[in-house]
Amino acid sequence: MQGAISSDECETLSQALEHAWEIFLRAKRLDRHNLDISKPTLLYGILEAFKEGERHARRLAIRVVASFDRFEPIVRHHRGWSSHAETLTDEPSRKAVR
Repeated sequence: MQGAISSDECETLSQALEHAWEIFLRAKRLDRHNLDISKPTLLYGILEAFKEGERHARRLAIRVVASFDRFEPIVRHHRGWSSHAETLTDEPSRKAVR
């Protein structure tokens, strides 16, 4: 997306996220492994489809739920989150550079 988006576009994105969340829950896709990342992943996918030109809230929602498994690793990578809760540790991820 370039530049600002209009209030109508914001409303479309908001509706798309609401629809996507409802579809995601009805499909019983929410589990303990994706609880923390589900909504950010849905929003990421919606924004990607929006950038590609899709402007219909329900089509955005359906598209992102269908593509959730493709977007989840991308969002986890950018957020620095582990793919599963049990792999989280308190160990530092980088060594000090001297």
